[in-house]
This record gives sequence, structure tokens and C-alpha cells, in this order.
Amino acid sequence: MTPADDSPHETRLSLETAAPSAEAGEGDPDAAPYVGQRFPTHDAAYEFYSGFARRCGFSIRRHRTEGKDGVGSGLTRRYFVCHRAGSAPAKPLAADDEDNGAGEVHRARNLPFTEKDVRNLIQSRKVEHDEDESVDLLRMCKNFKEKDPNFKCEFTKDANNHVENIAWTYADSVQSYELFGDAVVFDTTHRLSALDMVLGIWVGLNNYGRSFFFACVLLREENQISFAWALQVFLNFMNRKAPLTILTDQNVCLKEAIEKELPSTKHVLCKWLIEARLPSWFGANLGERYKDWKNEFDRLYNMDSTVAFDLGWNDMVNCYGLHGNEHIASLFASRNLWALPFLRGRFTSGLITSPAVSKSTNAFIQRFLSAQRHLANFIEQVSIIVTYKDQAGEQEMMRQSLQSISLKTASPIEGHAAAVLSPYAFSKLQDELVASAQYASLHLEGSIFLVRHHTKEAGDCSVTWNQREELISCCCQMFESSGILCRHALRVLTALNYFQIPDLYLPVRWRRTQPPPSNNLNGAPHHPEGVASERVGALQSMVSALVSEATKSHERMDLATQEVYLLLSRIKQQPVSMHVSGESVSRLQ
Repeated sequence: MTPADDSPHETRLSLETAAPSAEAGEGDPDAAPYVGQRFPTHDAAYEFYSGFARRCGFSIRRHRTEGKDGVGSGLTRRYFVCHRAGSAPAKPLAADDEDNGAGEVHRARNLPFTEKDVRNLIQSRKVEHDEDESVDLLRMCKNFKEKDPNFKCEFTKDANNHVENIAWTYADSVQSYELFGDAVVFDTTHRLSALDMVLGIWVGLNNYGRSFFFACVLLREENQISFAWALQVFLNFMNRKAPLTILTDQNVCLKEAIEKELPSTKHVLCKWLIEARLPSWFGANLGERYKDWKNEFDRLYNMDSTVAFDLGWNDMVNCYGLHGNEHIASLFASRNLWALPFLRGRFTSGLITSPAVSKSTNAFIQRFLSAQRHLANFIEQVSIIVTYKDQAGEQEMMRQSLQSISLKTASPIEGHAAAVLSPYAFSKLQDELVASAQYASLHLEGSIFLVRHHTKEAGDCSVTWNQREELISCCCQMFESSGILCRHALRVLTALNYFQIPDLYLPVRWRRTQPPPSNNLNGAPHHPEGVASERVGALQSMVSALVSEATKSHERMDLATQEVYLLLSRIKQQPVSMHVSGESVSRLQ
């Protein structure tokens, strides 16, 4: 197995925790292993080789590794061996080894202890280890709470007073969830083998297209009760605000827990979590035809209608001889939870439709797979990862904000959207606006418009426009799914001589500036004194001048981004004095 290349710009995490490289995610594995084959993670490699060994009539196990875990370039080699490997003949025992206290006894009655005594000793050592682990874990949580009163943590203990489940989150995560918690990925596909616990991570997407950490959970058992507890705690963390959509893998127990604890939340299966299992499910059966089958699978996923999907699926099953395949049957039975034609209208913030977003989110999750020996170290590692991610996100947002935007159509609608939306969201809308020029808008009757491509016969869309309320909707339901207006709706607005997009269709979650969280006192400052307003105005003028000068060259842009980030970090370290009078909150100058 060839590990993915490690980037020199990554953190100290080993390859097992680092994001997979772009090269590791390309291509599809063959039915049999080959020299130079790449895998996104060590777990993915183990699953592939385990399946191959099973088909050949034996099993494998993890063996030794080379490299330093968590230091420098991390692990450089990992060995998977046959389960019988290492069964060498017994080493001859020295006849006389009394000097070091070693000897051989052939009869149990010659020993000063019984087999039960040995088992009790092993169990007591295990209990001591678990108790130490629990004490370290809770002590770490207490330390976090002392540093940050807004740090949240909940846990349960079993009958032996050992930590059974634990979940935690940070203040910034709770605040970000209030703004971007409409669509959440809850990944529970990983297990920390060193801790023998299920790892669950909640992540989302912010207005700049960056994946964001919401919360983390460790569970002893992978059952409906444990998942229900995790969802309950997550709601408690987030002030009982449930997401509009939750994206998971195909875990039946988790599905049942979501139906019970989040009855108003739409449940969607992540395509990229499903795709991770496809090679092991179909690679051996299809062999060299797997790549062609995968291309057909992707084509069906993006079909426009459910009827076309069902017809195409049946043709695919017939073409590749997959009748009776349990995985094909399971995928088809759950198609309303993962296939795009069935998900139109369910808001996912682009987590499933954008390959780049899915890849970056999955890479972010991979960073948490650090094989730690103690739970306390794992929680500390999560904090480091989240902090590193936040810092990188702030730098990326500043880079996008300072970067000059290139208008492609020079239309008033485009200029208006560029001023309101974040660069990430604007790029999505800009693509739709450019494509809208290839469509014709035909007014049928009343409030109904037919939007048709100038060369394609298929793919007509019906757009409904309410002039009085300024409401527009398209049968493709792109806005309902992503919060970005589709090309069909934009074509109608252009035909109606609109020079700005109605405010309703520029969602707050995709705007450049975000309102302060409702429960945060550090909101928009109120300045009762004229001198304070003058100082704010002067600062805004300097910032405008900075942006104007920085956009004149790439070198200036890089320098401005770096210096502003350092300045912002220093400002955040300064104490904040608050003066509260009535309902107004202001900062003391």
C-alpha cells in the first residue's frame, strides 16, 4: 500500500489524521490490489484488503507501522498481514534460568495462584486503567470549563462508574450553529480503536464555503439508545434549535434515533459517505467494469426526474448483471434519502451537490482520526484541530474579502449580488447568471413562465412569479436546496427588467456580513457619544483605503491578508469592557 503524499503545510498530525491528498481521492480501486494503489485513509485501505482477503478465503490483521505517529511527516508505512502471520516455532527455553527468576512449570498445582486469580488480576488492572482514563477525561473537561465558561460538555457513566458517553462543544461552535446550523453532517462512520468508542462529529458549512466544527461525541455502544442520547445532547448544546437537514451514512440505528429525536428534520444520506463503500461492495463483482459502472451511477444520481432515475437504474442492473445483489437492493430501497432527483427541495447548503465542498468536509473529518491512548489527549487534540481550522478559515475569509471580484456579465443584477453575497456564494450565483443567457423566457399565462434552452429540447422548467409579493419559484427547486437562485429564475427576473435580486432571495446565511448571535452581548456596538461614532467612521475609512490599495496587485493582497490577520489576532487578545445601560450594550473606549 502506498500512502497518500503529505503536504508540508499540514499540521503535526500523522497521515492517519491528515486530510487525504487530491491524488489519493482520484481513480477507482480495481478488483484486486496492484502496486501503486492509493487510498484516502488507512481505514479505507484496511477495508479494501480485508474484503479481498475474505474473497480469497483468509483474513488479515493490522501489523506494525514505520514512522513516528504525529511527528514530522507522520506514518510512512503500515503493514497488513495474514492473520496467521508470526506463528513461529516456540523459542527453546534455557534449562537453567533461575538467575532472572524465570522458569517453566508443567502442573497447575505447583503454582502459588489459580487461573481465577490471574483473571481477577487482569480485570483489576483493566478497571484501574479505565478509572484513570475517566478521571483524566473529566479533569480535562473541567480545565476547559475553567478557561472558557461557555465550553459545554455532557457525559454518562455506566454501572461501574466509567465514562460511557461524552459529548462536547465550544462557544464559537454554538454561535456559528445559530447562523449556519440549517444543514449539518453527522458522521459516525469512524471508530477509535484505541478507545473502543464510536466517534461522531457534527460539521456544517459557513457563508464562505468553509467546513465548520459544531460538536463531537464518543459513544461506547453503537445502538439506537446511544445515538438518541447524542442527538438530545446536541440539541441541548444548540439551545434546542434543530437543523433543517441532517446528513448521515446508512446506519439503521441512527436513522431510528433521528426519526424519534428530530421529527421535523429532513434526513439525507451523504453521497460521499456511500461512495466510500462502493469499491468494497462492487469492485470484486464488476472487476474491470467497475469504473464504467461508477460513471453510470454518478449519471443516474444527477438525473432531473425520479421517473428517469428509476428507469435508468433498472437498465443499469440489467446491463451489469446485479440482480439479487443486496447492496444494489438496499441502495434502491433508500434512494429517496440519497439520490438527487428525490432530494430536490431539501436544503443541504451544497454539502451534497458540490464535489469540492464534500471533499473538503470529508478531509476535515479525517483530521479527527488520531489514534490517541487516552480520552483526555483526544479532547485536547480536537481543540487543537478546531483552533487550527478556525485560524485557516479566518485567513481564507479575509483573502476572499480583499480579493477583487470580476464581473462576467456587467449586469446590474450581478453587481448587486456581488456587493451583498460572500465571494463563495456569489461565484455560485454568477455561474447560474452566466448560464441564464442561453435560455429563453416565454410567458404562458398569469404568473407562469416557461424557460427553455436555446438548443436543447429537453429540460424545460416552469417558473412561477408573484409580482405583488415579489415571490419566484422554479420547478428545479435549486433555491430551496442550496439557497442560490437558479438560472431559470434569474432569466425570468432579467426578462422582467429587474436590476436587483429581491431581498428574500439573498439569504442571510450566504451574505458577506452576518448579524451577531442573538444571545451574544458582543453584538453591534451602540455609541451614545459623538466622538465614538467619529472614531468608528475613521476606522471604516482606513479599512476602505486598505482594501483599495491591496487589490492593486497579488503581492499587496498577500501582505494585507497576512498583516490584517495578525492585527485581528492581537485585538482579540485584548480585554473587552462592557457598559450596560437598560437594553443597550456598548464598548468602553
